[in-house]
Amino acid sequence: MLPWERMARERRERERMLRAAAIEEQFTPEILAKLTALRARFCGHPEWIEFTLEERRLVFARWLVEQGRLSDDIKVGNGEEKRSRPR
Repeated sequence: MLPWERMARERRERERMLRAAAIEEQFTPEILAKLTALRARFCGHPEWIEFTLEERRLVFARWLVEQGRLSDDIKVGNGEEKRSRPR
């Protein structure tokens, strides 16, 4: 293996570990288990494989909204919540 290939591999591994640590910080073990099961369920389906990366991200964002982990509410300077758009 050439030195630049080894460096690239090590960089990818560090990035993977940082992503994993960030995910573990943001989600409980139960939510991580649900995400893993969700991914396993969808990744094998031909329809899922045909989805673009953007479509996959939208599916994940919808799931986050359904779980109450993401909303369109924005905190303003005085601590009040303001909706970015009406529901």
